[in-house]
Amino acid sequence: MVMKNRKLSLTAVLLIVFFACLVTFMTTFVLLRSSYEAKLGDDIVSGEQSESGIDFDKLLEVDTYVRANFIGAVDYELAMQYMLDGYMYALGDKYSVYHTAEEMQELMNESNGDLVGIGVRVFQDDATGGIRILNVMHDSPAMEAGLQVGDVIVKVDDLEVTADNYNTAVNNVVGEAGTELTVTILRDGETAELTMTRRLVRSEAVFLEMQGNNTALIRIYEFTGNAAEDFIAAMEEAKSAGAERYVFDVRNNPGGDLGVIVSILDYLLPEGPIVRIVDASGEVVHTYTSDESDVVAPMVVLINENTASAAELFTSALLDYDKCVTVGQTTYGKGVMQNIITLPDGSGIRLTTHYYNPPYSENYNGIGIPADYEVQMDASAIADPALDTQLQKALSLLTGEESGN
Repeated sequence: MVMKNRKLSLTAVLLIVFFACLVTFMTTFVLLRSSYEAKLGDDIVSGEQSESGIDFDKLLEVDTYVRANFIGAVDYELAMQYMLDGYMYALGDKYSVYHTAEEMQELMNESNGDLVGIGVRVFQDDATGGIRILNVMHDSPAMEAGLQVGDVIVKVDDLEVTADNYNTAVNNVVGEAGTELTVTILRDGETAELTMTRRLVRSEAVFLEMQGNNTALIRIYEFTGNAAEDFIAAMEEAKSAGAERYVFDVRNNPGGDLGVIVSILDYLLPEGPIVRIVDASGEVVHTYTSDESDVVAPMVVLINENTASAAELFTSALLDYDKCVTVGQTTYGKGVMQNIITLPDGSGIRLTTHYYNPPYSENYNGIGIPADYEVQMDASAIADPALDTQLQKALSLLTGEESGN
């Protein structure tokens, strides 16, 4: 399951991380000392501080005192996790993080286009605080059990879902493969109980909805896993259905993999640059390019404040080639990329290493991409086409005198 509109208190998170790291960092980093000494040599770590800036002797002194005097037991596995969390946090980059082995496995599954759960995309329902179904994936436990778009999950097993425990309820839906889940749903004012078994599901991130007037609406929820092949398949299906104009919806799309977005833009764009990869010194170290084949048709891209990363590259690249206009709200503003490094024990780090620039325009990191036609709208309205004023504006641009080209 993929969650939308998750609400967290940034201040609370930062305080928790700060104090946890303050307490555990100095008492546990010494566990790495012997390993570092073996790799770096006594000449590097001798004295009060190593060349890396880490004061191993001070850490050893604190750890020795803790071992001799602390009245409780130290959970060194947990402490190591906090220590590494704190190290990455100290970089001052919100995109660079440490992942446990379990989190790394989830990342790999997502990158491969697989997820464990029931196969739905959801967001919080404003009216009930419950889990509203945005999409149901094919060949999934949710589809087999009869879950439908627009259903609201109001109870997860024995947990009544409220606005206060929404995140907990969503986590309870995910669970482990092979385990059983019973949910109570609200549909058309009536409740029903559905039971399903969680399993590995092929993630679907691209959905086609024909809108009439030969207009195709293609919603892209993330650029990971199978998204490139699914996007091209959706485009071909739309063409077969007579599509002559397109609305691409990347609202709430958090981004994804570079290879996926490059493949999609290669399909859409004429010959030329797609993205320029820039290192910390400002040097362009690589440019991805498109071949000469492209899609020539009126296009509108729907964006909002949660359109980020690869979804912003999708938008800016189409704009750079005068392929589209945009409707919605200014995007998030993430123009940097991360590498994921797996460590020997299966854990890993996600580290910001480069900027990525659009084909011709400037990088939008920290700024975002403003909409050509700004339309303010509550996030929950996306699930109801009758209330989706951003979509209605896009359709009017395509079917009226103004077009996306």
